[in-house]
Formats: sequence, C-alpha cells, structure tokens
Amino acid sequence: MAALTALAWLVLILPGLRGFFKDSYQPYLFGGDYQWLEPLFLLLVFVVTFTLYFKCVRADLRTIKPVVVLAWTAVFTLLLVFLYPFACQDVYYYIATGKLQSFYRSNPYITTAHQIAGWRMDPFLSNTDWGFLTHVYGPVWAKITAWVVWLSGNNLFLAIILFKLWAGIIHLINVILVGLAAQKNHLSSGPAMLIYGWNPLLLFELPGHAHNDALVLTFITLALLLLSYQGGILSIPSLTMAILTKYVPAILLPFFIVWYLLNNRLRTLLVGGLISLILALLWFSPYWAGWQIFNGLIKQMNFYSIKSLHMVISQGLYQLLPQLPQRLVFEATSLVLTMVFVVVYGYILGRYWLKAKPSNNLLIICSMVVTIIYLFIANKWFQPWYLAWVMPLVAVSKLPNSLAYVGLFLTFSAELSRLPQLIAGSISLSVQLGTFIIAWLPLLIYHLKQNKLLPIFL
Repeated sequence: MAALTALAWLVLILPGLRGFFKDSYQPYLFGGDYQWLEPLFLLLVFVVTFTLYFKCVRADLRTIKPVVVLAWTAVFTLLLVFLYPFACQDVYYYIATGKLQSFYRSNPYITTAHQIAGWRMDPFLSNTDWGFLTHVYGPVWAKITAWVVWLSGNNLFLAIILFKLWAGIIHLINVILVGLAAQKNHLSSGPAMLIYGWNPLLLFELPGHAHNDALVLTFITLALLLLSYQGGILSIPSLTMAILTKYVPAILLPFFIVWYLLNNRLRTLLVGGLISLILALLWFSPYWAGWQIFNGLIKQMNFYSIKSLHMVISQGLYQLLPQLPQRLVFEATSLVLTMVFVVVYGYILGRYWLKAKPSNNLLIICSMVVTIIYLFIANKWFQPWYLAWVMPLVAVSKLPNSLAYVGLFLTFSAELSRLPQLIAGSISLSVQLGTFIIAWLPLLIYHLKQNKLLPIFL
C-alpha cells in the first residue's frame, strides 16, 4: 500500500511542476481549458491516498518496524517537496517576510511588503496576496524566514524549494519524536509513527505547501515527550517555543500547568516558567517596537473563511435580517462564539483539575478536545491544515479511541472541503454551507453516534 500511495502522490505532483518556473503565483494545477479538471483530480487523489492510509491504520501494525515507517515517510516527503504549492500561497508570505528582513533590513512586524518602494517589481514581495499585512506569526518563525530567504540568494524558485525542504525535514523529525513520545506513553512507536507520518493532510500541507505548522508540531510533540524527562522541566519551555512560532498553542498551556500542579511539581513549573520567560524576551527583543507588533495578528483575527462556524452563522443572519449592519452581525457572532468557547474551555479545564492525578494520556486527550473545539467554535479563519495540530496528539494517544478517530477523519473531510468552491467557482451561501458541512461532517457523525458533541467529560 505504501508503493500505491507514493504513486498517487506522484500523479498529483506532475501537472503542477511547470508552476515553479513562472514569475507569478498560480493558484491552480491545470490552466486554461483544463481547469475544470482540478476538483475531480484532487478528489481522486485524496480518496485514494486517504483510503490507503486508513487501511494501513486499521491493519495489525504491532510488528511494523519504525525504520520502515520512517523510510516510506521519507519517500512521500521527498515527492511532495516537488509539489507546486497551488492550493495555498502562504509560502510566498513567508518569503516576503524573509525578504523584508534579509534584504530590506525592515522589521516585518511594523513594515508590510507593500510599503517597500517598487515592491511590484520584486517577485519576493509581489507574489503574496498578504503583502498589506504585517507579520502575524511569532518571532521564531520571523527569524527562520529571514534565514531561509538569505540562503536562497535572491532566487525565488530556490526560496520556495528551501521552505518546502525545511518543512519536509521537520516532518521527518516529527515522525521520530512521535515514536519516542509514544514509547513514553507505553505505546508501540511504529504504529504511532505511521499514523502521524503517512497522514495525507500532513504530507499535502507540510512538505507539500511548506506550512509553518510543521515546526509548531515539533515543539508540541517535544513538550509531550519532555514531560517524562527530568520531571518535565523543559516541557513548558518547549510549548513556549511552539507559541513563539505560532500563537495558537497557548490554548494548551493551562492544561500543562495544571498537570504540573496536580503532580506536585510546582518548583519544576516555576523553573520551566522562568526559562520560558527568558526565551520569550530573547526571541522578541530584535523585533520589539511596542504593542503595535501585534497589529497584524489582531487584523488577521477578524478575517473569516467559508469553512468556519462563524461564517455559517453570520451569513445566515445576513440573509434572514438584511436590515442589520453587516459589521454588527459579524462582531456579535464573533463575541457570542468566543464566549461559548471560553465557557466550554473553562468547564473542561475545571473537570481536568478535579482529577486526582491525571495521566499523560489524559493530558493528551484534553489537549485534543480543546484543540478541536477551538477550531470548530472560536477560529474564524479555519483552514484545512489547522487539523494538523491534532495529529501528534492523535498519534500518541491510546487506541482504540473514538475521539482520535474523529481527528483522523477530520483531516480527510477538511481536505475534501476544498472542492465545493473549486467546482462552483463562487462562494455563494449554498457553497459556503456545503463547504462547512463537508469540513465538519465527522464531528456531526460523532455527535449523533455518541449523543454528545465531544467527550467533555471525559
């Protein structure tokens, strides 16, 4: 099945190779009269790769060797490094951020690509649609973009490949870390490595599209692994590095803190917290220009995608109550959903706190629940690759576990949710509703079968 999977990925790669040699970004695989083929082509590739993947996951993997899993993961990863990033142009935003620093000597937190004189003539700046936005990620990622672009030597093709190669190498490192973390959770490393390393969403989005989530997952997995070393003194610093890469893992921090408190490791927590504070100061210091450095992040938090619950509710209200100002509807919807998430989050954290001495596996399950609920309720800018955040948690949790299976199927449905817009060529309300339903269908099925949204408690 691994060979068939490699063949399926190869079929996906070939049509887009010419895109690497264009001076401008192409958001498609097939141009001109053949563009209608793209949704059908993607559907075929996703169905084949996910079907083969689920067959592997359901097989008896107790005897599978980690080295075999890692070798095939390397094959898949190398193939997808050469996938043209047609489905998302985030890598061009990374490239622009890096160019601002390495060539223009500008602070990406206060200077946008479009503020550079002659930016339209620089392909490093002109190929991103996010050139109006300052840096929205953490300082760790800002610094990495500068290093990668500097290594590219002002060669756009090389810059794209280097970012994809970076994501591919990090993906392979993550597979090894998942195997080690699984062992510490009294699981076989081979199956855990396969569940993580061969997941089609991870392969398509990380080496395939160079998303910085690969590095976020490195630090999250390390944080889980390091709980078992030296009393977990470096676990909080590792989670802090994830937050300093992309801020979302901050939702996991309270659960880690409670884990320390309930396991009577207050001193370890304080030392880890001090290390984390030092790390934050060191990484932010080159970029600090007051609180304005978070303006880009705040602006992005008010965007919303057609795959989010926020979109479904606000667009539905627009149709039912057209006399209301759209901005009011948007802000009211955002406020209500945020409050719902805060209440649910507090409830889960409180129930977790009441456990006498929670195990590492319970921390993993809680983290998985909170991540999925955040993506479903509170995240207005939901994108398919955000499901990558649950994958290290799924891989190192103890199976059979219905929640873990929901996470796996969500990675499939999230990728399929790309198709309605590609087929319709529009974002009408019906397309948006169809997109949302496809993206979150596994969660609905889980709710109908279990008669509860998620195991909120647990």
